[in-house]
Amino acid sequence: ARFLLGMEGHLLFAAVVLAALPTAQNVFVSAARYERGLVIAKDTVLLTTIVAVPAMMVLAWLLA
Repeated sequence: ARFLLGMEGHLLFAAVVLAALPTAQNVFVSAARYERGLVIAKDTVLLTTIVAVPAMMVLAWLLA
């Protein structure tokens, strides 16, 4: 975002943190509703949630 969109400061930080957020819960809700891909949706939500917290902390440290 810094080089491509010319963002800096708080705007850059907000864009990076939003990009690092985990896969939304609505992916699992859709999979459950249509009864397709439940396991992969569940595992993806879990994995991205676990990875998102340390990733956002590292990004905050790098951009601080």
